[in-house]
This record gives sequence, C-alpha cells and structure tokens, in this order.
Amino acid sequence: MVWNEHIKREIPEGWESSNICKIAYILSGGTPSKSIKQYWEKGNLPFFGPTDYNGNVFQIDTADHITQEGLDHCASSLFEEGVIIITARGSIGKLVIVGAPMAMNQSCYALRSKNDECEYLYYLTIQLIDCLKAKGSGSVFKSIIASDIENSSLCIAEASLVTRFCKVIKPFFQTIKDNTIEISELTRQRDELLPLLMNGQAQINSDLSATKHISM
Repeated sequence: MVWNEHIKREIPEGWESSNICKIAYILSGGTPSKSIKQYWEKGNLPFFGPTDYNGNVFQIDTADHITQEGLDHCASSLFEEGVIIITARGSIGKLVIVGAPMAMNQSCYALRSKNDECEYLYYLTIQLIDCLKAKGSGSVFKSIIASDIENSSLCIAEASLVTRFCKVIKPFFQTIKDNTIEISELTRQRDELLPLLMNGQAQINSDLSATKHISM
C-alpha cells in the first residue's frame, strides 16, 4: 500500500486515482415527445426511467416502451447490454446493468466501458456513488450532473488486474442475468394465469404431475 496524496489515503501500489472517465464514457438520455403517438404506441424498445429501478443488478424490461421512430427523435441512444445506468434525479444514485437493449430518459446517465469490462465498471460505479454521497449530505443529495461524475476521484486498479478480475467474475454475472430473465418470465406467466384462475377460465388439475398443473 502506498499513500496517494490526491485522495488522501493509501491505495495498492500500481493503482491510481482518477475519475471514472479513465475506463468509461459518460452518456446521456432523453425523452421523445409524449404528444406524438407514433413515438410510443405499440413500441417494443424498453425505455428506462428512475421509477423502473427494482433492486436487481440487471434491468431486463421497463414499464414504458418506445418505437424506433421515437428513438430516432430523442436524445437517447439504444444502449447495448453491459452499459451501466445511474439514476440522477428522482430516485437518485441507483444503478443497474442493461440486460437487454434499451433507451433511457434525461433523468439518468449511462456509463459504457471502454474495454468491454462492465463487471469492474459496475463496482467502480458503486464507489462513485459512495463518493458522491460523501461529498453531499451523507446519503441524501438532490441530483447528479455530469461534472459530479467527472470531478470525483476514485481508486482505480491497474489495467491487467481489471482484465483478470473480469475474466473470473464474468460467469457469475452471467448467472445473475440468466436468473433475472427466468424470474421475469415466470412472473409474466403468473400474472397472465392468475386472473384466469380467479375467474374460472383455468383450473388446477390435481391428477396431473407438478409440471402440468394448469388446464384451460
């Protein structure tokens, strides 16, 4: 461990103090006009906002969806899997990894890894949020702006170590993502079947095995 004068604490030898832009690009979002129906009606592109955060590591779907035309007429890109989204207003300081291509509104920022190492970026973003909280009023701060991200000094590991770390941890993140997708699909099936059971359109057949409960 060696003393780092910039962040006023000891860090591992070979590591450095820098902002998150050392390993990631900062990207912003935007919302297409709500008054233009063709931007929203029958949209199939997930559109993330702070209220979509549900505590999962990966964000698979969202409440709102936009069309391709809506995407073409807003400031947001379609962010690919592995991009980190930070909520900057409303429910502030929450973060998720994009688990399926999606756009986002202007109340969020996105971080895209420069070396496709989103796993390390995820943990570095947690460090960033802790840093912002420390500079603000404890765990409460009103909003995040791009300069807050750019001016926050973090302890960043050397590149070779980051690569080795991501190689080890990537399968665990993939398992988390796969489980999140499966839970989402099971939840969707439950929500579709429960009303049918409640109004008598479907019933439980006790003579069938556990894998074939529902008859319609």
